This record gives sequence, C-alpha cells and structure tokens, in this order.
Amino acid sequence: IRVGLNYRDRGLEQDVKVPKEPLIFSKFPSAIAGPFDDIVHPAESSEVDWEVELAAIIGKMGRHIQASVAMEHIVGFTVANDVSARDWQMRRNGRQWLLGKTFDTFCPIGPAIVTKDSVTDVHNLRIRCSVNGQLMQSSSTNQLIFRLPQLIAWVSQFVTLRPGDVLLTGTPPGVGVFRKPPVFLKVSMGWGHYIGLGGSGWQNKFPLRLALQLHAFPSLSLVTNLLSNAISPFWLPSSCRK
Repeated sequence: IRVGLNYRDRGLEQDVKVPKEPLIFSKFPSAIAGPFDDIVHPAESSEVDWEVELAAIIGKMGRHIQASVAMEHIVGFTVANDVSARDWQMRRNGRQWLLGKTFDTFCPIGPAIVTKDSVTDVHNLRIRCSVNGQLMQSSSTNQLIFRLPQLIAWVSQFVTLRPGDVLLTGTPPGVGVFRKPPVFLKVSMGWGHYIGLGGSGWQNKFPLRLALQLHAFPSLSLVTNLLSNAISPFWLPSSCRK
C-alpha cells in the first residue's frame, strides 16, 4: 500500500497544494525485492527513479480502525524504495500511477523490521537517499502530512489490513524526475541497490543507498546491534498471525 504526495517539503518541490485526503495507490506483490537483490531495469522504461520511504509493517488485522488505536496494529518499521518508472507514471496508462510503480523488483525493502517499541518517535526520523555516493534526498518524517494513525484509519475504511501488509508512507523531495535536468537510474555493469537503517548498510552492485536514521539510536554501533536483534523481513511472531 502506497501513499503519494505525503511530505510537505515534497509539495514545495513540485509546487502542488497540500492534499486534503491521503492519495492511496498500490504496488503488486511481485514488486517486492530483498535488500540485497538487484533491481531489474525494465526495457519498457527509460525514466527509472528512486524514492526512499518509511515503511510500516502491519502486525494485527483490522478494518475501520480508529486513529486513536491505529498504532496498535503496527508491529514495526523498515525502509523501502518505491522505485518508479516516471514515463509510465506520468504520461502512459492514462497517467494512472499503477503500472509505473509496480514493475517486478520495484519495491526493495528491509533488511529488517525494527520493532515499534524500539523507536521513540516514528514521526521524527531522519530519512535520506544517496545515489553513486551523492546525497539526493534528505528530510525527516516530521514532514509527513498524514501521519501513521491517520493513514491506517483512512486505508482501513476501504480494505482489511492483515499481518504482513506493508504501508509505504511517501517520499521526501530530491527524486530524479524533478531535478534540472532530470536524473534517472541507468544500467551499467549490472546494478542493484544499497540500503540501510541508521547509516549501516550492505553493498550490492549499484550504490543506491537508502537510510532511515533512528534518533533514539544515533550511534552506528547501537543501530548495528539493534538490526542484529530485529525481526527479519516478512517474519511475524505467532501472536501476530491472526
């Protein structure tokens, strides 16, 4: 489940008004890729872009969830890349976003879920993305227009949320398509992504780095220890499998 235009500073970048309601769309399950997997550059697109995002993992089923109890339905958080084919998102398919967002491997996620009780304030996290060593996106989740309780309450009006569902909460400014001139990801000697939490990461073939800085754990050593004890992707404790 994805949310569009959900950072105030992103709206300034695009010169668009703040949405009155969350803009919801989806990515197919086949878009999900591991944090060490290659992102496949589709032959059908020449405008593949990056979007670093905070992802919330649902741990408790619910429908018509009240915002006051919405955080009880989250088991933890991770970082994700909402890879986007801008040509298909913005000009093809009647400008409906789905196809441009959901090519295979267009949602690298992980490498671990940081449990909810380990995060002091999920709405005050540093979030950034570097490409080829160049910082492209740098913001904070305090820029979110619709925060997690609002998003869960809104989405659950329409669909039942189930354990293992992933909610990507939007991306800050700095994506390639709005740079002057635009910058897009290219195929070189084979490429993948570089993704991490709190500054630690794992190198693949193409240095695209996404990082979510946990302010409660500013030390790299503490974050590394936290990750080693975190829940691995798409694994939920038995108490959450209901």
